[in-house]
Amino acid sequence: MRGEEFLLSREQFGMRFGLERMRRLLSEIGDPQDAFDAVHVVGTNGKSTTTLMTGAALRAQGLAVGCFTSPHLLSFRERIEIEGERVREDVFERVAGVVREAAARVDDSAADDDRVTQFEAVTAIALLAFAESGVEVATIEAGLGGRLDATNVLGRSVVQVLTGVGIDHTEYLGDTIEDIAREKLDVVRTGAALVCGMLGPEVEIVANRISDERDAQMTKLRMVYPQFSKLAGEFVRSNASLALDAGESAFTCVRPGEHFDRDAAAAAITEFATSQRLQGRLQIVNTEPFELRDVAHNEQAAEALVASIPELAGGRAVTLLVAMMRDKPIKPVLSTLLTALPDDGVVVCTQSANPRSLPADELAAVAGELALEGVRVETESVPLNALGRAREVAGRDGVLVVTGSNYLLADLLRDPDAPPGATL
Repeated sequence: MRGEEFLLSREQFGMRFGLERMRRLLSEIGDPQDAFDAVHVVGTNGKSTTTLMTGAALRAQGLAVGCFTSPHLLSFRERIEIEGERVREDVFERVAGVVREAAARVDDSAADDDRVTQFEAVTAIALLAFAESGVEVATIEAGLGGRLDATNVLGRSVVQVLTGVGIDHTEYLGDTIEDIAREKLDVVRTGAALVCGMLGPEVEIVANRISDERDAQMTKLRMVYPQFSKLAGEFVRSNASLALDAGESAFTCVRPGEHFDRDAAAAAITEFATSQRLQGRLQIVNTEPFELRDVAHNEQAAEALVASIPELAGGRAVTLLVAMMRDKPIKPVLSTLLTALPDDGVVVCTQSANPRSLPADELAAVAGELALEGVRVETESVPLNALGRAREVAGRDGVLVVTGSNYLLADLLRDPDAPPGATL
């Protein structure tokens, strides 16, 4: 069984929080999480970008760096980078084989409802790949939350990064912003460094309290650094600034007494941010029409996207192509996205192949309730057909924004002949 097939087979075991299974799995493969220092990135939005930018900053200092992010669009290998490159296929297959055998041993001694999950398995693959590749430091993005997330097992987590906190996944993390912040900040280690993005007052109170309780050295981002003023999108500039602070804190921990070159780090972050390597994060994919793709799927991310559109659209009319998962806050997100449209704009509603996707006609019904009177709502259930229609509506002089779901972006990239949900 190949690595991708193994991970897909784990989807049936769903998502279950808790660290005991993960610790048993890591013990079976030699506890690779103890082989390198780590930067642990938590938050509601911006984690992947910050994780990869922090990795770029550290590579610019001459460190060997691994990066782990989630989710992916087409292949699980997208989640694992070593020295700025996607993990080689032969390395991925070999390490996945080791983890597959270890997972089988863990499952043999577990109850039927306590099997190793997909996210635990891919996290273990990343950690083992990093250990075997000899990385000095790994930047690790948490999956969901922090306290009980499978990534919260790092043996040498020297820096923890909080990008920000919004209301999302309340069924798992709590109903209030303070509850969610506490779940995420539980990853803070005693005596470590905590680096925070621009936080609201409620979250800052929680961060201050936890850093005091755990004697953590706390750094708070207060401004976007001028080195990043030319990057497109306010939240990209903010993430870049946060990554620069996180990189400096990590370097100070890993190489105490040595000089951190902020100029080299800022240049590396800028190069990454302008490379369009991170698909679906304010990604420009066409110029006629100007097409922007972003995976915004919660209210905070939608607000950040809408705030960035005028800067990129340059006064041109915006058309939306949207799909959403039924378990997301449909009305708040869609209401925010619709503010990007002109009074006579068009939103094309579609659905992804994922069974959790809200049917296009149901999404269109909600959009019709929320949209201004002059806005036209169209429905096309097949994503590629919907993309064609949305491009037609936008025209050569317009701006098309494709958003609402990782799964929609994956469907638009996937070979049309591939089965639904295929990752290759």
